[in-house]
Amino acid sequence: MTVLAVIGGISVLGWIGVTCTALNVVGHRSAVPPRAAGSYSSTPPPAPPPVEAKPAVESALDFSGTGATGTQLFTLNPGLVQAAYSHSGEGSFAIWLIDGQGNNVELIVNEIGSVSGSKAFGIDRAGQYILSIDADGPWTVSLK
Repeated sequence: MTVLAVIGGISVLGWIGVTCTALNVVGHRSAVPPRAAGSYSSTPPPAPPPVEAKPAVESALDFSGTGATGTQLFTLNPGLVQAAYSHSGEGSFAIWLIDGQGNNVELIVNEIGSVSGSKAFGIDRAGQYILSIDADGPWTVSLK
């Protein structure tokens, strides 16, 4: 059966149950897909519940010192870490998070001179970690 319809200002000519050919307002042809039988809803599905970011640090870890050093081992769980740091020297200040196998995991800061700031990053695997600090003056680091 041939059908002629006007949909949104577009004339549609075609067969019922098959793809129709449309002629739009400026005369271009385009395929108009058929609509399958059944019920339709314009209501989107409900949003999934929010995922709560879990902290990787069970209780705050505070470190301080002067000059280059490494911290003692500490445990991190998968989740989010917030590192706050400060340095009162004139030279390089860098902090690396290193895993129990000696791999560099996260460069927390790499600056010259006196600096303070913070950085958030994720931990993928639970394990033992250390901080490797390169500094020429007093520094502090807190992990939360």
